[in-house]
Amino acid sequence: MGRRVLPLVIALALLGIGGTLLRSWRLGYPLVPRITEQEWHVRLSVQWEASQAPVSLLLPRDNDRQDIQDERIFSSGLEVTIWIDRDGRRRLQWAPGDATTASYEAEITVHTSARPAAPSSAADLDRWRRTDGLSPALLAAATHLTSSLSPGEALRRCADLLAGRRQPSPELEASLRQLREGTRSLAEALVACWRSAGLPARVVQVLPLKAGILTHTTFLTQVFDRTRWLAADPERGLFPLRERALLIWAWGTTPLAEGLDGRPARWQIEVQRRPLVLWRKFFERTANQTSFLARWSLYQLPPDAQRSSASSSWSPWVPCWLPFYGTWWGLAPSGRSCPS
Repeated sequence: MGRRVLPLVIALALLGIGGTLLRSWRLGYPLVPRITEQEWHVRLSVQWEASQAPVSLLLPRDNDRQDIQDERIFSSGLEVTIWIDRDGRRRLQWAPGDATTASYEAEITVHTSARPAAPSSAADLDRWRRTDGLSPALLAAATHLTSSLSPGEALRRCADLLAGRRQPSPELEASLRQLREGTRSLAEALVACWRSAGLPARVVQVLPLKAGILTHTTFLTQVFDRTRWLAADPERGLFPLRERALLIWAWGTTPLAEGLDGRPARWQIEVQRRPLVLWRKFFERTANQTSFLARWSLYQLPPDAQRSSASSSWSPWVPCWLPFYGTWWGLAPSGRSCPS
């Protein structure tokens, strides 16, 4: 009996493997589902003095590596206003009232591999090329450093000079020293150097992607190179910087939360990882609840296959073929028996 069944088992196994490979080749379905996303829950709590009201808060924005979802605001009856400022940053403002505490929550999906970036408009790029915020002396020093460089050369040269990986020529030493001493941080100095060469650049405030309570952000920089933004860490001399473990919260050096008088308000961010939630979302996005075959598959079948299966469901002999369908399409058999 065992020898008679063995050829059938081998044949069915080959059919199953062949069907899986055919499905991947003809329909483009991956052989193994890959989850390239992480989901994080963030809660930002703000506390201020009554004299600081109204208080404004910088909010995170979507980009090619992160999506902001399910935002919630808890303000204890305070009126809330959300707008986008001239630098493209999202801001939230709590109007004056009896309460002096409020919070903001969001679910943030972080993509471990960058997606195709949306085209940046000319107005957006021009905004990050502006040098009108630099003092004349600082702009002259940055321009002196990059005057003989093309934008492509300045992309790497500015990062190397400010990180100390490259020594300037004697005639550029004074300009480099003035650029470092005339800004509050290396991040601002690097942005000034890039902008003087005509490159769109900006300072970004980031948070590490790890569970815990955070009370400050880290200042990094981004520069636009051809089609996408590249990150740099001027303090550690890293360029380009891998952003997999970072959450970009806001642009610029403005405090995350500040009062009407410009003084920073006290804040803290609680970050929590959402485990296994993406598997549920994976099924929700790919499973068609009206299709029997799709309900039992990791991937939704094409419409033609679904219609073909539905049209043959009237036959009492269909249960006999379910194990075959299950092997061919990678599905589980229903457990029904054939009619006698």
